[in-house]
Amino acid sequence: MPTRTLPKRHLSAWRRDRSGVAALEFGLILPVLVLLAAGLADLGVYLRTRSALAGGVAAAGQYAFLLGPTVSASTLSGIVSASSGLGGLTVQVSGPACACPSGTPPALAAATCGSLCADGRAAGTYITISARFPYTPALPGFSLPVSDSLSETTIVRLK
Repeated sequence: MPTRTLPKRHLSAWRRDRSGVAALEFGLILPVLVLLAAGLADLGVYLRTRSALAGGVAAAGQYAFLLGPTVSASTLSGIVSASSGLGGLTVQVSGPACACPSGTPPALAAATCGSLCADGRAAGTYITISARFPYTPALPGFSLPVSDSLSETTIVRLK
């Protein structure tokens, strides 16, 4: 059976025909763009969640500072949950207790109220508020490598 070949003028016209090239290129790049957009959206959710958790812990710390040593752990837990707007939080409140702060980031060393710390200042009454939130990325295989939980801690010196 003889093979049919196109005349040279038809072949060169076919090579010059560019119709559909843009659609083909778009179809090839579309999956990459969708994964990039989904990853960026997931990063935005992660940053918003982290910010909400930090805001909730900060609000509880401010409340504890204003109220003083009479503040209760259950009230502070409720403030963290309500201020952050996140469900499923684990909030841990330790204190109030007399302590001396040291180092960066600050760590508390137990002390007797009224005694002097190593830096010469009087020991103060402190409370520590910690919150942990389980975070699950929308696209675990394509998102940035982040931990499976977010945590925030604040140490407040009470009046």
